[in-house]
Amino acid sequence: MKRRFFISAILFLFVFSGFTHCYGTSDIQESLETCVTRQWPHELSDLAPDSDIVFGRLDNGFRYVLKKNQQPKGRTAILLDVDVGSLYELDEESGIAHFLEHMVFNGSTHFKPGELVEYFQDIGMSFGGDTNAYTTYDNTVYKIILPSSEKKMLEEGLLVMRDYARGALLAEAEIDRERGVILSEMNERNTASYRIYKQSSMFTLDGTLLPKRFAIGRKDVLERVDRTQMKRFYDKWYRPENMTLVMVGDLEITQAEEAIIRQFSSMKGSREPFSCPEYGTLNHSGIKSFYYHEPDLGHTSVSIGVLQNKQPENDSFSLQVKNLHRYMAARILNFRLDQEREDQDSIFSSARFSINSILDHYQHSAITAATGGENWKEALAGINRILNQAIEYGFTGEETAMVQDELIAYLKRAVQTKDSMESLDIARNIVSSLNNNRVVQSAVQEERAYTTVIKNTTEKDLHEALLELWNQDVRLVEVIGDARMSEEDPKEIIGAFYRNLQKEHISPRAVENTIEFPYLPPTDPVEPVNSVQLSSVGATRYFYANGTVLNLKKTAFSENSTSVAIHFGTGEKSLPKGGLSHLSEAVVNGSGTATLRESELSRALAGSSAQYRFGIGDESLRLAGSALSTDIETLFQLFQSILRDPGLRPEAYQAAMKRFDLMYKGMGNDINGGALLYLAPFFAGNNVTHGMVSQEEFRKLTLDDVKKWILPQFADAPLEITVVGDFEQSTIVALVSKYFGSAPSAEFLSKSSLYAPLFPAGKSYEVSMDLQEDKALVQMAWLTDDYWDIKKTRRLHVLASIIDDRLRKVIREESGDSYSPSAFSTNSRIYQGYGKLVIEVMTDAGSLDPVIGQINGVIQSLHDTPVSSDELERSKQPIVTSIRERTETNGYWLSSVLSLSTRHPQQLDWSTSFLEDFQAITVDDMTRLIDSYLINNRRAVGIIRSGHSD
Repeated sequence: MKRRFFISAILFLFVFSGFTHCYGTSDIQESLETCVTRQWPHELSDLAPDSDIVFGRLDNGFRYVLKKNQQPKGRTAILLDVDVGSLYELDEESGIAHFLEHMVFNGSTHFKPGELVEYFQDIGMSFGGDTNAYTTYDNTVYKIILPSSEKKMLEEGLLVMRDYARGALLAEAEIDRERGVILSEMNERNTASYRIYKQSSMFTLDGTLLPKRFAIGRKDVLERVDRTQMKRFYDKWYRPENMTLVMVGDLEITQAEEAIIRQFSSMKGSREPFSCPEYGTLNHSGIKSFYYHEPDLGHTSVSIGVLQNKQPENDSFSLQVKNLHRYMAARILNFRLDQEREDQDSIFSSARFSINSILDHYQHSAITAATGGENWKEALAGINRILNQAIEYGFTGEETAMVQDELIAYLKRAVQTKDSMESLDIARNIVSSLNNNRVVQSAVQEERAYTTVIKNTTEKDLHEALLELWNQDVRLVEVIGDARMSEEDPKEIIGAFYRNLQKEHISPRAVENTIEFPYLPPTDPVEPVNSVQLSSVGATRYFYANGTVLNLKKTAFSENSTSVAIHFGTGEKSLPKGGLSHLSEAVVNGSGTATLRESELSRALAGSSAQYRFGIGDESLRLAGSALSTDIETLFQLFQSILRDPGLRPEAYQAAMKRFDLMYKGMGNDINGGALLYLAPFFAGNNVTHGMVSQEEFRKLTLDDVKKWILPQFADAPLEITVVGDFEQSTIVALVSKYFGSAPSAEFLSKSSLYAPLFPAGKSYEVSMDLQEDKALVQMAWLTDDYWDIKKTRRLHVLASIIDDRLRKVIREESGDSYSPSAFSTNSRIYQGYGKLVIEVMTDAGSLDPVIGQINGVIQSLHDTPVSSDELERSKQPIVTSIRERTETNGYWLSSVLSLSTRHPQQLDWSTSFLEDFQAITVDDMTRLIDSYLINNRRAVGIIRSGHSD
C-alpha cells in the first residue's frame, strides 16, 4: 500500500468531503460576507505551519500558498481551490456547480472553445492527467501540472487559472454541447454502489442539506439549465475572496509570487448577492434501522453507527492529540476485524471501523462488514460483538504497543523521505488541510510534536477515546445490498434483532501471545561467483552458483528508500486453469506464512517500514516491496519467510473464495464486470489468461490447484532479485548472500499455457445483461502485434493517443454521447503476434448505434485525413513529458528496465532510446500503422447492452 507521509494524512481519515466554517467575515473585506473564514488555519491555532511554505493574501481577498519542491524535477503543480460546491446551490440549481466546473474548459477570455485542451497538449500536458478538476459539497478544485517551471510556462499556467477564476465565457452553444456530457457522466455514475451511497446518505444524514445536494445534481435541472443561471452562479461564487491558489514545485518563490500578483491582483468579484447555506441539523435518537435492497451489489453491507451534530473546531495541539487517540483506537479495532476475517469460518468478506468528521458539522463513527445476503444476521452479530468487546473491556497493552510502533515508524519514514514527496501530493495535502481548517505542518514538526504523545499514550487513553465517540443516545443499524427481507417490515426485523443482541453477554477477548520476527535463521552466506557492469543503465549484476541473479542500481530519486522486486517462475505463461492466477494471488497475500498468519505478520512488523505484495504477471511470479534503507534487512527476512515458509492456508483459500463469490455476483450486474466476464475472453479466443472465467469454473478451483501450481515455483525456480534506490551496494550483496545465496535450487522446467489467444478478426459478439440502469458498452479492437518490436509498440501507443483525442472531440464534445470515450494499445509479452488497439465507449443503450457509427467515422477519418504533424505533436508531447518524469523514478528502473532483464536483455538497450525514439516518431509512421492494422479484416467488435431499459 502506498503511504502518504504526513501525520495529518492519517488524521484526515476522519474526514470525507471537505470543510466549511461560518465564523464571519474576513479581516480584509469586512463589508463582504463570506461563508468560510479567510484567516489561515494557523492564525486560529496554537500550531505553527511548515516554515518552508509561503502564505499570501492580495488586497482583493485572493489567497495563495507557495512551496518549493523538486519532485519531480522541473515541474510545478497548481491547484485553484474555489470555496463553492453543491451545498451552495438552490433547489433549482442542483448540479450547476459541477456543470460549471466542466464549462470553464469550454471557452474563456484567452482560449476559444476547443482551444484549451489543444494548448495543454502542445506544451506537453495530458488532459485528464495533468489537468483536471473535481467538485465536492463545499469546494471546486482545478488542477494543472506544468511540464516546466520556466517563467513563461508559469505565467501561462497562471493565465489559465485566471481564466478559470473569472474568465469563463459560458456560451449558450457550449452549455448545450456539454449538457450531453454531463448527462452521460450521470449515466456512468449510476451504479449499484452509487445508488447505495445516495440511499444510505438520505437515511444517515436526514435533516441536513447534504442528501439533497449530490454533486452530479438532478436530471431535470441539468436538462434545462441555461446561460443566465450558469452566469449568475458563476458571478455569485467565483470571486477572489472565495479562492486560494496553491503552487508547489521546482520554482523560484519570489518569481512565482510576483506572477500571482500580476495575474490576480486586478481580479474583482461581482456584486451578485448571495447567502451562505444552512447545513441543517441531525435529529437521530435511539435505535434507528435502515434497509435497502440492491440486488446488483452482489453482497450485503451491515453496519452499526453513531452520528451527532458537532461544532466546527479550529486546529490545535489538543485536537490533534484527540484525533491521534481516535485513530489508534480505530486501528486496533480494524486489526481485530482483520483477525476475524482470517478465521476459516468467518462470514466477513471485508470489515472496517471508521471515524468521519463530515464537513466538521457532524461526527460519524461506524463499524461495517460485507457478507453474503443470507448471512446478514451473523455478520451484524459479529461486528456487534467486536465493537462491544472494545467498549466494555477496552484494549490491551500489546495492542497499544503495536499501534504505537506503527505510528512512530510512520513518522520516521515521513521525515526520512520528506524530500521525495511529489509536488502534486503536497499541493493536495495543503488544499485538504485548508479546506478542513487544519494547519499544514512539516514531517519534522509532526515527528517532534507527536512522537512523545504516541509513546505516552496508554490503553486507557484509547478506551476513553472510543467511549467518547460511542457514548451517544443513537445507534444507526443498516442492512444494505442483496439481502432479501420481504415477508415483514425489514426495519422492524433489523431493529428487533439488534435489540436482542444487546441482551447477550459479551466475553473479553482471549489474550494473545507476543509475535516474534524473524523466525527463520539465515543460511550460510555464499558470495556471488561473478559480476558484470551494466554500464548503459548504470547498474551492476551479480551471479550466484544456485542460479540467483542480483541486479543493483543506486539512485537518488527517493531518499533513504529502497525498492526490491524478486521475479521467479513462469507466471501466467504456465497457467493450467483459468482464474487460478487471481485465486493464487489472493491466497498467498492472505496467508502470511506457514508460521505466522497475515495479521500476525503485520503485528510483528508494526515498527518496521518494510512492506510487500505478491503478484502474478504474464511470465513470472513476483514479490515486490520497499523499505527505508535502515529496514532493508527486515524486508529481505520478510521475503525469505514468504518464499521458504509459504503459508497457502486453508482459511485464506476459504476467505478468498467467499470474496470472489461476492465479486462475481456484483460483476454479473455491472456493465464493467461484464466487460471482464464476456468481452475480454472474446477478444482472446477464450484464452485462460484474459478476463475472468465463469463463476462456475472459478468455484471448481481448489487449494490443491493453487499448491500444485505455486509451490514448485516457490521452491525450485531461480530468483532474479532487482534492487533500486538509496542503499550501500555492499550491504545489499551481503544480504542476498545471507538469505538467498545458498538456497536450494533444482532444475525448473518452464511450461507454456494450454493455448495461445486467438483474436476473433472479422467477428462480432453481443451480450445482453439485466441491468437496472440504461447502459451500453462497445469495445472495438484491431489485431496488432506483440511487445517485442519496441519501436512498433511505442508507435502504436502514440496512435492510440491520437485516436483517443479524436474520439474525445467527436463523441464527447460534439455529440455528448459519452463522458469518457477512450483508446489504448496493449501488446503481449508472452504470445507471439498478439496485441490489440482497443476503443471503448460507454453510453446509454439508445445511443449505441450512433456511437458505433461515430467510432467507424473516426477510424475512416484516419484513412481519409492523414494525421497532421500538429496532431502528432499534440499526442507526443504529453507522452514525452511523462517519459522525462518517469525515468526519474525508482519504479521505472525497477519494473520497466532491470526486472526480468536476464530473460530479456534488450530491455537495457530500450531504456537508452526511450525518449529519443518517441521524439523521432513521424507522420509516416502513423500512416503505415493505420494502413497495416486499422482495417476491417483485423477488426472485432464486442457489445454489451442493458437488458433493462426505462
